[in-house]
Amino acid sequence: MPVINPDIRISVKLEKNDYFGSLSWDGKDNNFAVLDEIPGYVDIEIGDIVVTSGFSSVFPYQVPVGTVASFTKDKSTDFYRIMVDMYTDFNKTTYVYVIKNQYYDEHENLLNELDEEND
Repeated sequence: MPVINPDIRISVKLEKNDYFGSLSWDGKDNNFAVLDEIPGYVDIEIGDIVVTSGFSSVFPYQVPVGTVASFTKDKSTDFYRIMVDMYTDFNKTTYVYVIKNQYYDEHENLLNELDEEND
């Protein structure tokens, strides 16, 4: 499942401080994705590394995704909109690896149990 699918949101985090948010592609440039849901009080710098959070059963923990290219703060919500320069050049991708998560079913069952407990 590539990041440049406009219907997908991936849980990622800033490696230096573990603040997490959602990464999505806005359909404009294959080299950049948008990271949302990072609170405005978090210390962010150009070049900070973005990695997967491990909250997903599809993407494993701590896989490098890209670096912070730019960011702005929405004054009405006090959250950042962060442009992430992707490590993968999707315009040149020829080969990919498909990795089967042998713990997928167990992970999904645990998430469902947590959801049921919180309802």
